[in-house]
Amino acid sequence: MGNTLQRLLICALVLVCCGVIFWMESLFEVTVHQPSVDIKNLSMELSEWRGETVPMDEEIVRFAGAGSSISRIYNRAGEVPVAVYGAVWDNRSIIDDIAPHPPTVCYPNAGWTLERQKVVQIDGSIDMCLSEFSRAGDKLVTAHWYQLGDLRYSDALSTRASLISLWGKKEWSPVVKILLQTQAPSIEDAQARLVDIANEVNPFVSTIR
Repeated sequence: MGNTLQRLLICALVLVCCGVIFWMESLFEVTVHQPSVDIKNLSMELSEWRGETVPMDEEIVRFAGAGSSISRIYNRAGEVPVAVYGAVWDNRSIIDDIAPHPPTVCYPNAGWTLERQKVVQIDGSIDMCLSEFSRAGDKLVTAHWYQLGDLRYSDALSTRASLISLWGKKEWSPVVKILLQTQAPSIEDAQARLVDIANEVNPFVSTIR
């Protein structure tokens, strides 16, 4: 009798575990719809900033795995140029990685040392992460943020709690990443121009759903 009860309890536990697994899998049986707007439609004129396309290495483009991307340099009189990189992922890979290719990984892999970081806000409510890097006497500062539907975030950890809003949804928006880069000796030196151009870029990015 005791052995029979034990076997029944084990079977019940297995069924419960299987049910939980199937339920979790069902939460992420989603499709990612195509972006409503192509990121390549970002204007070459952002207020007083004037842009030009900079070709990207084809191997880097393939490695990034984005469906669409841009690489540009924007100039404004009296300012240090700002590079603007944008990418949109519209496939199921974003379910496993909602913050692809963060600069805190990519730049150190290219030999840059991360010195420090600072989070600032653009458009009054969106967190954008500023990162200061150095390499062989050179200094640069990057700024980046991600967009997934109504979510805005600078890394996967900071938005983990917000992901609950996507549970059970069968269709997700694509992930958009914006990365800005400029030469500067410090975050303080670069912050004003990075925030300025980010505020120009974000209204367009917000239309990509």
